Amino acid sequence: MKRIVGIFIAAMVVLLTGCASVPMASLAQDSKAKEFTPDQNKASLYIYRNETIGAAISMPVSVNGATIGETASKTYFQLDLLPGAYNLKSEAENDSNLALTLIAGKNYFVWQEVKMGIFSARNKLQLVDDETGRAGVTESKLILISSSAYKTPAVNQHDDKTPLAVVAPMVASAPITTIAADATVATNVQQSIPSSPLSSDPVAAKKVEFNFGQSSITVEKMAKQQNCNPGVGANLISKNGVEEQYSVKCSDGRELKAQCEYRQCAFTTQNTPVAAVTPVAPVAVISTVTIAPSTAQAAPTTSVTLATNSSIPASDNSNAVISTPVATQNTAPEPVMEAPQPEKQLNIVLGLGLTAGGDNLETTTYTNGSTSSIHAGSGVQFLTGLDYRINDSFSVQGTVGFQDMVSAARNGNVSFTRFPIELLGYYSLNKSWRIGGGVRFVQDPTLSGNGIGSNISVDFNNTVGSVLEVEYLANKHLGFKFRAVKESFTAVGQTESVNGDQFGFFTNFYF
Repeated sequence: MKRIVGIFIAAMVVLLTGCASVPMASLAQDSKAKEFTPDQNKASLYIYRNETIGAAISMPVSVNGATIGETASKTYFQLDLLPGAYNLKSEAENDSNLALTLIAGKNYFVWQEVKMGIFSARNKLQLVDDETGRAGVTESKLILISSSAYKTPAVNQHDDKTPLAVVAPMVASAPITTIAADATVATNVQQSIPSSPLSSDPVAAKKVEFNFGQSSITVEKMAKQQNCNPGVGANLISKNGVEEQYSVKCSDGRELKAQCEYRQCAFTTQNTPVAAVTPVAPVAVISTVTIAPSTAQAAPTTSVTLATNSSIPASDNSNAVISTPVATQNTAPEPVMEAPQPEKQLNIVLGLGLTAGGDNLETTTYTNGSTSSIHAGSGVQFLTGLDYRINDSFSVQGTVGFQDMVSAARNGNVSFTRFPIELLGYYSLNKSWRIGGGVRFVQDPTLSGNGIGSNISVDFNNTVGSVLEVEYLANKHLGFKFRAVKESFTAVGQTESVNGDQFGFFTNFYF
């Protein structure tokens, strides 16, 4: 059993110290970043991870809510940022947050410290001094950045003590000519519009709190499709789990509100301002009115009444009514959905597990009096295969593996080996947990020995068993599963079976 545990631990170390893959910058870009010469108008921010622990796990990093990429062992980001406040976040088994206020012309170094966790690696972001930071960056390599949204500071830095004067434009009187669609109507309307005096009261600019969310860019694009100029963009006003609420203030005074969930967004409300108009009594002179006959189907009309000049004969009505078609249109905005960005559907899976259970097949007695037994369900199992995620709820996994249980000594050993092939289906309870089950085909189960145990050789028939398991997905690359297997073995030429039922704990890596 000690040998099995040793093999399990050694294999875990190999897997945990494997390298996660992230997109890397060129050597020239890496060398340039390591000159540590910031732009005098910007701050230079370095986020580095220079440890080998947890190397198989990539850790997403975001700045002001926008993901810039994932770190791996011995890697770093370099960002040139405008001065202001920024919020950093890195994700692993835990989330680590760090708020910074950057000053132009300075270097800032943030160390992503990696620690052991319960199910996966943990991390912590911390600001370090210049000497420590340069040393950590120097031994690391530059990562390509996947987003530019981080370049907006978290808080508008406008000085609210500086007043801005608002000037109302002067509007001159102008003649207006109107032509109806189904009639020839020539009217000269001399409309007098009073001019507005210059405002003498300055209006102070207010600091506006703006929160950038992961779907801000999407909502902004949706707003533009609704003929809305979004100005500063889509502001994240609330977040409840995966549900996010955004507000967009258009330049024409409208306010659009959208709801997003799993990066799928739709507008929920639209406030359309009603412009206040001060009525001005126009003086109208109707010079010519010629109504053309219409043979087409009558369109919806609206009536416009103009006060007439006293020169119109008394036999005419005191008011002339002109009907013009009104174009009907649907002003309600249709929801615009963003296509979800699914995770990679087909993944390579590598797994390692420790199992126990089943009937005793053989007992080895050592010269010091201790014993070691081989059970039909015990051993270390390695597996590899493919995991296909059909949708958010269902997935299938097919693997081939090698399972071995060994009793070893200096002068010989005995082992029970088999080659399981498994086909499993899963149902996801949420993003972190899924349950599954399926069939297990065990090929070439053999109990054999060498050295002092060379007289042991038993071949078993191939067998079929069933699997039931629960898996916890720490992230998209790492899963931990507890499983139960029901199977039995029958030696070739015999009818009596051996119980091979087992329980096991596995660690799976997905690539």
